[in-house]
Amino acid sequence: MGTTDRKKCADRMLTLENRIRELETDLTRAREEASGFRMKASKFEAVLNHSPMSIVIVDRDARLTGTSRHAERMAGDFTGQLMGQRFGEFLRCIHHLDSPGGCGKGPACGQCSIRQAVRKTFETGTARTEEAVWFAFLGDRAPKQLRIISAPVHTGEKDRVILFIEDITHKKQTERLMKAQRDLGTTLGMADNLNGAMETCLKAAMQITGFDCGGIYLVSPDTGDLTLAVHENLPGAFIEAAGFFPSDSPQAGFIRKGIPFHRSLEELMEAIPMTAEQKEMRRSFGWLSVSVIPVMHGSRAIAALNLASTKKRAASEHDRYALETMASQIGGRLDRIRIEQALEVSRRNFYSLFESLDDLLFVVDPSGKILTHNQVVETCLGYSSDELAEMNLLDLHPHSMQGDAAIVFKDMLEGKTTCCSIPVQTRDGSLIPVETKVALGSWDGRKAVFGIARDTIEIKRSEASLQKALKEKESLLREIHHRVKNNLQVVSSLLCLQSRKVYDKKTADIFHKTETRVRAMALVHEILYQSDDFSDIRLQHYLERLLDHLVLIYAGGATLPDIKIRTGDVILNTEQAIPCGLVVTELVTNSLKYAVPAGPRLSISICAHTEREGELAMTVADNGRCPPEDLDPAGAATLGLSLVTGLIREQLEGRFKLDLENGVCWHIRWPRTIRRRDDSI
Repeated sequence: MGTTDRKKCADRMLTLENRIRELETDLTRAREEASGFRMKASKFEAVLNHSPMSIVIVDRDARLTGTSRHAERMAGDFTGQLMGQRFGEFLRCIHHLDSPGGCGKGPACGQCSIRQAVRKTFETGTARTEEAVWFAFLGDRAPKQLRIISAPVHTGEKDRVILFIEDITHKKQTERLMKAQRDLGTTLGMADNLNGAMETCLKAAMQITGFDCGGIYLVSPDTGDLTLAVHENLPGAFIEAAGFFPSDSPQAGFIRKGIPFHRSLEELMEAIPMTAEQKEMRRSFGWLSVSVIPVMHGSRAIAALNLASTKKRAASEHDRYALETMASQIGGRLDRIRIEQALEVSRRNFYSLFESLDDLLFVVDPSGKILTHNQVVETCLGYSSDELAEMNLLDLHPHSMQGDAAIVFKDMLEGKTTCCSIPVQTRDGSLIPVETKVALGSWDGRKAVFGIARDTIEIKRSEASLQKALKEKESLLREIHHRVKNNLQVVSSLLCLQSRKVYDKKTADIFHKTETRVRAMALVHEILYQSDDFSDIRLQHYLERLLDHLVLIYAGGATLPDIKIRTGDVILNTEQAIPCGLVVTELVTNSLKYAVPAGPRLSISICAHTEREGELAMTVADNGRCPPEDLDPAGAATLGLSLVTGLIREQLEGRFKLDLENGVCWHIRWPRTIRRRDDSI
């Protein structure tokens, strides 16, 4: 072999060795790349299978070529059964469920945001993010909110799009709830009407939860009764039957417990006792689930939010949270609005009363500055409202009397007096006599003096008229008593004259007794005529004059009896004085005529006093001896004793007891107040 051949052979060997080294390098690089690919694939698979998000890989037709385990769990299926499905079939899109042709065949599929995201990702090679509402994956058809991120991925000769699926339902619900709470808080902050505020709360609750109908019951702060204040979409039969529950009802007791209730209608009817008719009525409404949430303020239930659904079999966890959060939010606000409304009603009532008074009403501060007044002040005094606002209370009095008015006002502030009789002066200088009454209080959080001034012109005219009428009445009564006394005196005189012509002793005695009885009645009218009081008689004075007359007639020239009268300050009206005088006349007459004294002279005593029970007790006694049969009231045959018992029982409505132990003693009791009677004995 020549030199040239050997050189060529050496060059070839060198080239072969270089090629072998290059191949070894390429093989090493390929092995390294394969190892790297395997490592990346392993990592990708680990990420795919352990990601908290659902991950799927789709081709250009939006068919699944790969899924993560989380996606498999979300779909409730195995990989082998999911492969090849369209994306909408995998997610159970509403249009896929409603379209017989399946995913991509429905009328709305052309506007599907997911299909468009996949297509544009293939076209542009850039990632995209879409949010769409889908139905749930487990067949309950509850709407869910999904966020889907699409990104290109290269797998050899075929391009794919990887989709990251995140369930943001709870996040979106929370956002909507926070927005609703913010809007509700803003609305309630501006609300000044309780019913309007409750309507806002009810509509917000129904919008957030999707319940069909509902209402809010108010709890009466005074009685605890429940009243359906506002409602939405409730059947008329329910409103009529369940619009009011008294405080002792099971429904009111259920609300007072303050425990939220989220159950089926049947469970509610088991929790609250109801009649079969009431249960059947509620079933007829088609309600599947109900929520009853007491609205609390502190430890007190002030309202109850009631919702019902014909679609939901139970309130979701989000619904419960939303309703209970809303109830806690509105409790204080509703109570404040109710208090504000009550205060507004009270304020309107106060101003209505304020303006309806015919008297002058002022409210002034401790310096005397007029804070407010009623319309009567402007009308009577002639000042405008603006002028009065710049005036001091003392300016309304005459200049010469303002010093005295200042002293009285100072005493009023110190609580030493509540009255002022200083007149007020009108704009034109006229004086109006007034009687002013004041009370200390507060106005707009400041100390104030409330004054009511009443025009006394009419009062004085009325008083003068009454005084005149009273004097006329007194003159008339005096004249009546005088004439009655004179007439009775004439009767007494006639009896006396007639008795002088009667020679029969018994007949004459009858005339004398009748005369004394008439005299006893006439004496009452004589005392009233001479007195300033035409209705009451002092018993002591009356009996003293009555017994003087009886002793003068019956004692004659014999030894005068010892008479003691002790009645203290006992006062009798005319209805009691006349029968009392007749009783005493009969009993004292009997003592003077028939009693045989045990000692040297006859002793007669009359005592009277008022008992604690409101009765008047009187005793008429003498020391004479008399056969018991002559003083038997039950079998009395004489007119005198019959008259005594009749007067006590009928006219005085009293009772008596006769004691014959030591002489004769009559114990008589009757009520201080007796019924008016038209009949006589």
